[in-house]
Amino acid sequence: MSDTFEIDSDKITITTKVKTIPQKLETLQTTDRSQQKDYPQFQESSNVISDLDLLASLQKMKEEEKTLLENKQRLLAEEQILHGKLVKEIDKKKTAISNLKAEIPELLNRCKDLSQALGAPASKNSSAETSPFTF
Repeated sequence: MSDTFEIDSDKITITTKVKTIPQKLETLQTTDRSQQKDYPQFQESSNVISDLDLLASLQKMKEEEKTLLENKQRLLAEEQILHGKLVKEIDKKKTAISNLKAEIPELLNRCKDLSQALGAPASKNSSAETSPFTF
């Protein structure tokens, strides 16, 4: 607000500026806000708490990620070990099957030889898959 005083005799004009208390308070608050932008350490405490919470959350997430990665690595290693065992078991079964396939014709020939030596007729169903003898 401005007040103007005039003195007629001398034609002098005096202007004074008078601010009310709410205007002065508003000016101070505006000045404080502008200074806060320049100095982040004067931020409101709720922002500081929020930042601390965010940092704590980030740290917790990093720890959880680390734990999960460790579990993943452990499971991948276990999967690799089990895969190796499975391959070994398959190889064992293949070898056993191959050995049995080789053994069966041998046994069949021996049975035929024994049957002929005893004078018994050989069974018509004799093959590598079925037994010519019933007990």
